[in-house]
Amino acid sequence: LTPHSLPQTLHDLADKPLPTSELFQSVLHDTDVVDESELAQWDRIPPYHIADQQFSALYISNLVDVMHGRRMREHQRAVENHRRETRRSEPIDVHALRKTLSSLLRVEMNIWEESKRWIEENNHIEHTEVCYIMANHYLQWSARRARSLHEEQTVLGQGVEAYINFINSSM
Repeated sequence: LTPHSLPQTLHDLADKPLPTSELFQSVLHDTDVVDESELAQWDRIPPYHIADQQFSALYISNLVDVMHGRRMREHQRAVENHRRETRRSEPIDVHALRKTLSSLLRVEMNIWEESKRWIEENNHIEHTEVCYIMANHYLQWSARRARSLHEEQTVLGQGVEAYINFINSSM
């Protein structure tokens, strides 16, 4: 992908604001706030298999806040680990890094496309249903990850010095 080649719908999803609830903030900053043992099912591309469970609107709203906090925490951790590894490997192998970023972005774009396609093909599902809501949530985070990789790739294209400044900056 070239700079500015991400679809506008991806940018729009990536720009959606994160929750501001106390639950979101708590999960973002503390892994022990909620039991995350049953959340892994939402960490993959839809469809989701949840048997015939019924979920209240409050439960779904809280689930979305928890997953936003969890995904943001994991994203921050992954970015920090990547930046630490990149700083450790100086001088930066620009060719290898470009190749890695390009590959990661391609994978994330495939995930985004597959998730988007599932949502479009299953638009008949009640939009208040947990699977539909969580599929959109997953799509939003795929968009956020793709845009983050694209931004990093774009900065690397501006040169090593710009990239070093970027990885040394805060998220």
